[in-house]
Amino acid sequence: WIVGGGPEEAALRERAERLGVRDTVTLLGMRENPYPYIRQADLYVQPSRFEAYGLTIAEAMILNVPILSTDTDGARVLTDGVSGALCAADAGSIADGVMRLIADPERRAGYVRYLKEHSPESENSAILEKLRGLF
Repeated sequence: WIVGGGPEEAALRERAERLGVRDTVTLLGMRENPYPYIRQADLYVQPSRFEAYGLTIAEAMILNVPILSTDTDGARVLTDGVSGALCAADAGSIADGVMRLIADPERRAGYVRYLKEHSPESENSAILEKLRGLF
């Protein structure tokens, strides 16, 4: 599933048709609430070239979904190999990362276990407590 829209949507639809994967690639377009789709995902992929803050990555983390993201500043909410996987921001690296993680359900399960044990909310609370201790 591809949730979202933008200037590449029509080209992606055409490419899926041309490659004969229209039945396995679903372009959902913009959705008011993407969380039901993210929650059901085997893998959340964030293929940004630039990302100041990884809000959608944090959302996928909260939903305990394994994550592959390109290595941007915003993806630093992940620890590569611990809470998700990082890759270079090019099509080959993204494809390799997706194939590697889809072929390794135990690695994905390890990410999910980590995310369940280390929720961003509890880690944010710990950071806030440290900051309060400075005053």
